[in-house]
Amino acid sequence: MKHLPSDKYNVAWFKLAECVSRGEKEKALGVYRLLVHSLDDPALARQLEGDILWSFKDSNASEKYAAAAELYQKNKRPHEAAAVYEHLITLHPDSEHYLTKAVELYQGLGNANKVVSYAQPLVSAYLAKNEAGKASVLLETLDAASTPTNLTNLHQQVLFALLIQPYAAPETVQYHIKKVIDGLLANPESKALQPFMSKLQAVNEQHYLYAYEYLQKQG
Repeated sequence: MKHLPSDKYNVAWFKLAECVSRGEKEKALGVYRLLVHSLDDPALARQLEGDILWSFKDSNASEKYAAAAELYQKNKRPHEAAAVYEHLITLHPDSEHYLTKAVELYQGLGNANKVVSYAQPLVSAYLAKNEAGKASVLLETLDAASTPTNLTNLHQQVLFALLIQPYAAPETVQYHIKKVIDGLLANPESKALQPFMSKLQAVNEQHYLYAYEYLQKQG
């Protein structure tokens, strides 16, 4: 790989910034093509290309960012990959793929807050398409990990979405009932247990009785 002398390298970065600030897209990409030969980091090179295209509101920026994120992940650099996926989510907030990747990466990094942050819109996207089953599988996957996430709210959303489906498996519904009750009991200051039980009773008496019996055993 060719490397530019340090003085020319610095000048090239300056020229790149100058072209971007002036709105000279083709010149900026020309300088980028010169610079990229001196970068020993293919993932960073793709990310930089994405940044340049994004600065010119070019929709191809997302493709470059996605390529960068995949390279970061492939090279075992999850923090960088997660950061790029976060940026992609700001550009495409409804993308289930990018949300899923962010959840997976932050789960691996043990960042519980970030997991919940990106699991919430992903669950909402599934429920908006009447795909409560997919949302249920996602939460079960997250529960199986050691990451101590506060998913009680999401379990409750998925539970009531399942209850309006005619063929929801009883064991799946019961799984979410237990997760909701466990989560609410784990927070002694929460006053959400009684409203939850009341809503469940109004929606489905049979599952309410199951929840009541489970609650009694926890007492």
